[in-house]
Amino acid sequence: MKSLELLDLSHNVISDTQNLMRFTQDVLPHLHFLLLQNNRISSLKKGMFEGLSKLQGLDLTENPIQSVEPGTFKSMHSVLTLYLQGSIHLEQLHNGTFRGMRNLRKLKLNNNFLIDVHPKAFHGLRKLETLELNGNRIGGSILDADGWNVIFETSNLETLDLGNNRIKALPSRVIATQPKLKSLVLHFNRISNLDSDTFVYSKQLEILDLAYNDLMELDHTHLQHLDRLESLSLAGNPFLCTCNIKGFIDWLKLAKLQLDSSDDHRCLGPVELRGKRLFDYRPGSWECRVKVIVIPFICTMVLLFILIGAACLYYKHSKLKQSIAAEEKRTAGSRKFRSDCACVQKELFPLNGDITPSSEEVNLEAPLIQESVTYSSDLSELIS
Repeated sequence: MKSLELLDLSHNVISDTQNLMRFTQDVLPHLHFLLLQNNRISSLKKGMFEGLSKLQGLDLTENPIQSVEPGTFKSMHSVLTLYLQGSIHLEQLHNGTFRGMRNLRKLKLNNNFLIDVHPKAFHGLRKLETLELNGNRIGGSILDADGWNVIFETSNLETLDLGNNRIKALPSRVIATQPKLKSLVLHFNRISNLDSDTFVYSKQLEILDLAYNDLMELDHTHLQHLDRLESLSLAGNPFLCTCNIKGFIDWLKLAKLQLDSSDDHRCLGPVELRGKRLFDYRPGSWECRVKVIVIPFICTMVLLFILIGAACLYYKHSKLKQSIAAEEKRTAGSRKFRSDCACVQKELFPLNGDITPSSEEVNLEAPLIQESVTYSSDLSELIS
């Protein structure tokens, strides 16, 4: 019993892990492999595997695990393989969840319900070669719209499986940290665009699976750095078969690649090409030249005419404003001139004006008139 290296306790109703671990520590100190598949373990607590210093493989697949406390695996330095899969209630990985597993080579976290993965959850796994997170909810978090809150600190990853998640973008900074990456699986996500520098540092990549995403266009520059690429899957993407994708199709025909399910590589649009096989799309060079050269030229000319027309309208509007301003200035000057003339006329010719003599002036003139009348009567008497 003491020399037993493998213990298979799968498909039972084990839930009390404390008593189980006490048993394995006391009786099986040289245990190498412990299989606990399909039991009723609901949580993994700190120190529960302490004492299993010789353990190399641990399988906890299909248990209703809801939480994994940081420090759970702190003494498991010799473990090479850990399977923690099918726990549909496991939503979160905390900082330092796998701390202590410094020799871990393969970590499988498939088919859980992981939404929130702390950036330091994989801290210390510098020898990790395979990481599988297929069938989770990564990318579904409100705080992490693109799904890349996971920052991989290991530089030895050769296989990375993030298929069946909700990832929307594939930032080059994540791939750039994995210079030894050979297989990248991203099928059934929501990736709609690739940057031209995404795979610049992925010189070792041999398998790339981007099937069933939201890619509508691709350019050969996206993959031109992948000198060792052997297998490529782009099936199920809603490609638009236009001149923008012609260069990529030409590159594919020349590249020596194995295309998975090539019949599923089909055009979604335009309407007249819907359902056509992607590799049967052969736009004429004249057609693309028209679209690439003539149409931009026509658009440029139309824009130029619009700008010229706008400039002419602006010039005419400015001239009209100037003309109106000059006319208003002349009208104002004419009015002022007439007003000045009227004032001068009144000063020079007051009798011609509308002048009414004052009562004093009338009183002063009255005696003069009377005297004149008297003088006239006196003269008439003298003559007579």
